[in-house]
Amino acid sequence: MADKKISELEFPNAIRPNDLLLFVTTTGRNDQLTNTKLELSGLFGNIPSPIAFNDGINTVSDANNICTVSETISHVEGSSVGEITTKLDNGKQGQLKVLTMTSQQGFPVTVLGENIAGVSSISFNNVGDTLTLMFTNSPAGSNWIILSSHGVTIQ
Repeated sequence: MADKKISELEFPNAIRPNDLLLFVTTTGRNDQLTNTKLELSGLFGNIPSPIAFNDGINTVSDANNICTVSETISHVEGSSVGEITTKLDNGKQGQLKVLTMTSQQGFPVTVLGENIAGVSSISFNNVGDTLTLMFTNSPAGSNWIILSSHGVTIQ
């Protein structure tokens, strides 16, 4: 492998925990650069804080009642016209999803629980109502699992 530049290497078809990552780090008082390696399985052991999701924000409102799963965070906005009803599509194994009410004009936003384990619906009524979910594939079926909730009405 030493005969290729990093830019000439091929992308892997799959990533495994024992795959190695190459890092160039500074060491010593003179900030000399040194090549080091790390197994992928050890990468997330000491992540410096804060951790942030930077994949965009989906807004659920009377103009757009679709709650996407391609963005980690969804802002839900209550309508002055009537209740908004939405649902979540299936996600990917281990995917996180956070929904929070950022605006309230009078009517709630309801997420149908078709694929949320043990839930028929979740209503957001007040600014700050928040729901955090994780998607899991299991032999019993694929579902979003509620990790935490604040202020929402779960039925």
